[in-house]
Amino acid sequence: MTGLSAWIGCWRCYTEGRLVGDWFDLTDERPTSADVHQRGEPLGRTSAPDRFDPTEHEELGVFDLNGDLTLFTDAIGESLQAAVQVVEALVEIEPDRIAAFAAFAATIDEAVDSALARQFEDHYVGAFESIRDFGMDYCADLVGWESLPDEVQQALAPHLDWEGLGQEQLDHGGYDAALLGQRLYVWHES
Repeated sequence: MTGLSAWIGCWRCYTEGRLVGDWFDLTDERPTSADVHQRGEPLGRTSAPDRFDPTEHEELGVFDLNGDLTLFTDAIGESLQAAVQVVEALVEIEPDRIAAFAAFAATIDEAVDSALARQFEDHYVGAFESIRDFGMDYCADLVGWESLPDEVQQALAPHLDWEGLGQEQLDHGGYDAALLGQRLYVWHES
């Protein structure tokens, strides 16, 4: 998992024409208004808690994302609470499955949180190079392809439409998928 950090800023300061904030690693800390103002005041200025009214500077927002959090830009928007929920979900996901989880989350109309992470883990099938590879993997599991003698595999393989089988399963077999980058991520439909 690459850095789960976000640039957190003060909306009140922003509307007053000052960009006050800093990068925070959300796996380690949940920044408060005081944290943002102590770490994030422009050079040469300070807004220690005695120099600003915390009740007027409570609303914090996400101005930028870093690392794996960038995969969840739409889910987070500008909400610090949403960013924290996404981070809590990501710590439950294996690092090599984060992109798959992002693809899964983008197809589900629910908040990205720990419950969605558990749902993903229950439904995840795998990552494939192509629909053809998914079809081959599906067929191998279905008929015990690997248990067939090599000469039988070699004789049958040219006559099988692996891509068609994969597409058929995606269309009608209770699977859902998303292509992200060069990978096809597949999961069982909910």
